[in-house]
Amino acid sequence: GMLKTMLGASLVLLAALPVALLMALRIGRPLAGMAGAMRAISGGQLDVTIPGVARRDEVGAMAAALQVFRDNAERNRALEADNTNRDALLGLATIASRTGRRDIAENMYRRVLELQPRDPYATAQLTALHDSADAAGAESRVKSLLANQREPASAAPLQFALGNQMAAQGRWAEAQQAYFTAYSAESDNPDYCYNLAVSLDQLRQTRLAQDFYSKAIALSSNRRAGFDPARAKARLEQLANPVK
Repeated sequence: GMLKTMLGASLVLLAALPVALLMALRIGRPLAGMAGAMRAISGGQLDVTIPGVARRDEVGAMAAALQVFRDNAERNRALEADNTNRDALLGLATIASRTGRRDIAENMYRRVLELQPRDPYATAQLTALHDSADAAGAESRVKSLLANQREPASAAPLQFALGNQMAAQGRWAEAQQAYFTAYSAESDNPDYCYNLAVSLDQLRQTRLAQDFYSKAIALSSNRRAGFDPARAKARLEQLANPVK
């Protein structure tokens, strides 16, 4: 009886071993890759690819955090080379806002406005930061700014900000219209294209959403994007292969 019990326990352990090994490989390989990426970034190599960013588990969260760190380092390097670099200032402001450092984000947007007092994107984002607790007030201010913008290209960042405010309130049909207007004025902007895709996705316009996710991913290869292209690809795959 004891021998059978021991043999049974051994068989259970042997059966569980492949599963444990598979789990170790699934987690161990990305972690090893991230460790290599961290060493490269700490050594100043900022063009390194970070593995695991498309994952939706703890490994993916770690990869996303490392990606933010790398992007932050890239923009700091750009500012060291040129402290009037608008793209670097706006990039750092975006990262600061996403990580809850509103004071830093506000400072970066104000530095952009010192260089370009009428910069519509910095104006829109600064307005959104100030009025985050007053959605109606923020929307009213952005619409007021839009009324004074006659050039579609200058109005695009404000339309984008307006879309973000509407999306935050779940007003996806209105957000989609605002995103489409922004994208129409600046069709090479990956963020405008991506948010348009998200709004279409929310409205269950799957085919159009797929088209704009694909365009956004392609645009992100030529121009820095505020979204994670790997996650956009993952969502695109989900839409293309829905679970039945």
